Amino acid sequence: PIILYGAHRGLAFSIYNLVPVLTSVLGVSAIPVLTDAWTRKDKTEIKSSMETVIRTTALVSMPAAFGLMALGREAVALLYPGKIYTAPIAGTNLCILGACALFAGLTAPVTSMLQAIGKPKIPLYNMAVGAILKILVNFFLVATPEINIAGVPIGTTVCYAYICVMNILMLIKCSGVKPDVKGVILKPIIAGLVCGASAFATAYLLAKFGIHNMLLTVVSIMVAVIVYVVAVI
Repeated sequence: PIILYGAHRGLAFSIYNLVPVLTSVLGVSAIPVLTDAWTRKDKTEIKSSMETVIRTTALVSMPAAFGLMALGREAVALLYPGKIYTAPIAGTNLCILGACALFAGLTAPVTSMLQAIGKPKIPLYNMAVGAILKILVNFFLVATPEINIAGVPIGTTVCYAYICVMNILMLIKCSGVKPDVKGVILKPIIAGLVCGASAFATAYLLAKFGIHNMLLTVVSIMVAVIVYVVAVI
C-alpha cells in the first residue's frame, strides 16, 4: 500500500498539480477587476472579465490536460527514470489525472470569481459535496482489486468535475451574466483535444519506428505544441 500511495502521490500527483496551481494564479489576478465591475453593476465589464479569465485559463489548462492524458506514462518515465517499479503505476494514474485537470484547472479561477461577487460560501458547499463524492468513489473503487490505486485519481476527477460544473452554474446564476461558452470553453477544448491527439499519434508512430524514452517524449511534446498553436489561431 505504501508503494502504491507513493507512486500516486509522490509521482503522478506532483506532476498533475502544476496545472491547478498555475491556473489559480490567473483566478486571483481577476478578483480586483471583477470586484470593481460588480460594485459598479457594470454587466458589460463583468461579462468581459469573466470571459477573459475563463478563456485564458482554458487556453492554459486544456492542452496540459489532454497532453497528460496522451503522454502521462511517457512523462513519468522521462522525469523519474530510476523509478522502474512505481513509474508504470504513476503513469496510469497521471493519464487519469489528465481528465481531472480539465476541471481542476477551471475550478480555482471560478472560485475566485464567486468570491469577487460576494459569494464565498458557495464554493465551500460545492467542495464539501465534492469531497463526499471522492470518498465514496475511492471507497468502492480502491477496494476493487482490478482497479486498486487507480480508483484514487478517478475519485479526484469525479470530485473536481462536480465542483467545477456547479461553480460555473452558480456563477452564472448569481451574476446574472452568461459567458460565451462556445468562445471561452468549447474552442479551447477542441484545440486541446487536437493537441492531445497529435501528441498521442506522434508517440505511437515514433514507437513503431523503435524510438522510445526521452526522444519520443520530447518530439511528441514539440509536435503537440506546434499543432496547438495552429489550432488556437
